[in-house]
Amino acid sequence: MIKAKLNSYYAYLVYKGYVSAYRLMKDKYVAGGESIYTWLRAYRKILG
Repeated sequence: MIKAKLNSYYAYLVYKGYVSAYRLMKDKYVAGGESIYTWLRAYRKILG
């Protein structure tokens, strides 16, 4: 549950342009890009 919240938060930061997904993975904030990109697709679909 906590990981999902963190991943959604990180994806929101990527969506807003504050950080890149590559940077999050490189700095080991997230283990892989699948969850970040899943959330990112959701934000793009919902928020346009």
